[in-house]
Amino acid sequence: MKRRVPLVLIVAFGAGACAPPSTSSAVAPPSPQLAPPLPAAAPQPIAVSSSNVKDIDPVGTYSVNLTAQGNPLTVTAKIERRADGSLGGSVTSDVTPPLAINSVRVNGKTMRVSVTGPNGEEAILNLTLDGDQLSGDWAMGNDGSPVSGKKLP
Repeated sequence: MKRRVPLVLIVAFGAGACAPPSTSSAVAPPSPQLAPPLPAAAPQPIAVSSSNVKDIDPVGTYSVNLTAQGNPLTVTAKIERRADGSLGGSVTSDVTPPLAINSVRVNGKTMRVSVTGPNGEEAILNLTLDGDQLSGDWAMGNDGSPVSGKKLP
């Protein structure tokens, strides 16, 4: 009569037979150590939003250097307070008739000036005033460029 050995025993002992022999000098791997908790982060300073920055007074005369249709051009923008309290004025140059400033929006040190161009299209000047120095850009249709300039005394 043949003796049957349960398959579970063969697998269990067979797996042990394939394992490398263990020696008594073997050291168990170190148990993982948990890192000490990190200290709480110091509070970060709160960023000041532009809404907390005082708006500049845009009233005055500005010399603005730009490029129009590939040509350098200097214009003079005069921003005035109208009788109703709104802002307006005009933009003049040697090559264009006086152009009406339709509106001026101020946010901190920046101004968004809307001007009616010579062809009736709206031109937008985005200007930043730092002291008396002016920087930004302008655009009208497919034209536009960076701008530089200054506020005149």
